[in-house]
Amino acid sequence: MSESKKARRSSDDGENEAKEGQGAVIGSMDNFKPGQRYMTPSPGDGQRVFYETLLEQRPDSQMARDWCIAYGILDEAKAKKLTIKSGGAGAVTSKSPAAKK
Repeated sequence: MSESKKARRSSDDGENEAKEGQGAVIGSMDNFKPGQRYMTPSPGDGQRVFYETLLEQRPDSQMARDWCIAYGILDEAKAKKLTIKSGGAGAVTSKSPAAKK
């Protein structure tokens, strides 16, 4: 083989490795925050806007807290604090209905 073909092959191999590495970072759970279970939606996503606004207006909203934790919207310190406060991510905190007599 000529040296130019060898050089092209080595540069092609480097490009494939870079693409594989990028895919690993995107799907990696190492980058998830405490309590996060899903990929973080883009800032313009309708659900994200709704739940962020709800959490700002009503910080006591369990539904907004759970969603923001599960999707990694909150910064790491706040997520850790709320995860501990709510008893872990995905904790069911609803009250059971009163027993009928």
